[in-house]
Amino acid sequence: PYGASGDATTYIDALVERWRHTASEVTGQVVLDPLGPASGIRAHLDQHPAGLVAMISSARTGVQRLLLGATAASMVHASVSPCLVVPMQGLQSP
Repeated sequence: PYGASGDATTYIDALVERWRHTASEVTGQVVLDPLGPASGIRAHLDQHPAGLVAMISSARTGVQRLLLGATAASMVHASVSPCLVVPMQGLQSP
């Protein structure tokens, strides 16, 4: 799910490198949490506030959203940092 290698850290590092020329202070962090992505990201942001949180959304709707959760929506509502949500369909791999 994270590019050709399937490794989240390698994927995030490639995204950071891709955008470093535009914003030299851009950083990436892989956050793993046994309770789920939203709780892990919120806990990380409590300890490490961010100027912007960028997330990919699978843009599920209806029953799929209810069954599979809505991490991006949860973050937009709960985060103290501004959130940028990008639909997965519009992305190209790094």
